[in-house]
Amino acid sequence: MVSGFDIPSRTAIAKIHNLPIKILEDESFNLESSIQRNCDQLEVSIRGRLLKGEEFPLPPQVRGCVLKDINAEEYVAKDKNWLLNAYSQERTWSTEGVFETLTAWAHDDVPHKSIHWIPRVLQWPAMAKQAHSQVSMEELDKQLKILSNTTHIVSP
Repeated sequence: MVSGFDIPSRTAIAKIHNLPIKILEDESFNLESSIQRNCDQLEVSIRGRLLKGEEFPLPPQVRGCVLKDINAEEYVAKDKNWLLNAYSQERTWSTEGVFETLTAWAHDDVPHKSIHWIPRVLQWPAMAKQAHSQVSMEELDKQLKILSNTTHIVSP
């Protein structure tokens, strides 16, 4: 996670959607204007297929950024396979937008929080903070005593 990253104040607010379908670049489709809100559920029909969605807010003090490789069009004009070598090239990025929620979509039913990847990814900042925090010897001893009292080894 990047800390201390400055985002220009005039950066646009972006809407981020994870769709279970592919929309080609040359297809014109305005997802935002097609979304229907029924109570707490989001629904949209794309190519006659019903999709149901749910918005997931980012954790506090976390902001998402939409980045754009500003030289990508130049690279594509020179070499159609530029992406294969992109990691070895110097690249320049610009911030195109920021977001504070992600919307996940699934066919026929709302994405389930326990199996969809977005809610699980959003748990990582808190888990990383816990995993990398310092633990005192007293706390460690206390946890080891709890584990030793609850763990029973059965020999064959």
